[in-house]
Amino acid sequence: MLDVLLINPSISYANLSEDMPDDNYHHYPPLGYLYLAATLRQKGFKVDVVDTSTNLTLNQTLTLIKRKKPKIIGLSAMLANMRGAYQLAIEIKKKIRPSPVIILGGHHVSSDPTIIKRFPC
Repeated sequence: MLDVLLINPSISYANLSEDMPDDNYHHYPPLGYLYLAATLRQKGFKVDVVDTSTNLTLNQTLTLIKRKKPKIIGLSAMLANMRGAYQLAIEIKKKIRPSPVIILGGHHVSSDPTIIKRFPC
């Protein structure tokens, strides 16, 4: 079982198809995720980082979460990927039991404290 899974969500999962080729897009996880993962590992947590913005569909991401069984999921909530973070959080709460704790982070959440009231998932 994984303690923490940090996920960089897609901008939106609506346009990704299940048969998308693996090599169509090259991307690297945001450096902040890697700093956070390194710090958590130094403190003894089991951590993994996943960048779903590369080419993982919503269903593929949910399958990955079910397989890893994290206690906590950290999602980026930058302006560009807020929709994807919201879509993913809703599906995690609906389809994964027991549901892990979801933590939103990033500039968008930090600059808009009312976001939690608007997006209760």
